[in-house]
Amino acid sequence: MIEKHKDEKERCYLNLGKVGDIATVKVNGKEVGVYWKAPYIADITDYVNDGKNKLEIYVTNLWVNRLIGDEKLLPKERKTATNLVNDVSRYDKLTEPDADKHLRYSGLIGPVKIEFSKTYEIANK
Repeated sequence: MIEKHKDEKERCYLNLGKVGDIATVKVNGKEVGVYWKAPYIADITDYVNDGKNKLEIYVTNLWVNRLIGDEKLLPKERKTATNLVNDVSRYDKLTEPDADKHLRYSGLIGPVKIEFSKTYEIANK
């Protein structure tokens, strides 16, 4: 839950930090957007209310980590099926003994921060 008090000249941002790989942000049940490249910053000003708010972040990872993990399992225990056998150059990377070196960071890595900005009027003299 996030708590905020609205000010007309203030903007509220959700900075997700590092994400592997795609993040969908919802505030109070409304989708703010889908973020797929850095910087992972969402302007949530129009979605937050005075007081407590509900924040939801859904992260979608790339498939490569699952494929590498499945190669270590017996075929009947695997969660995935792939046609990468036909592309030997790509498939070899997943099946080599130290395939873990190809694992990607995945999930919400952060740090996650709520940031505010405020607009000030400057009078011309």
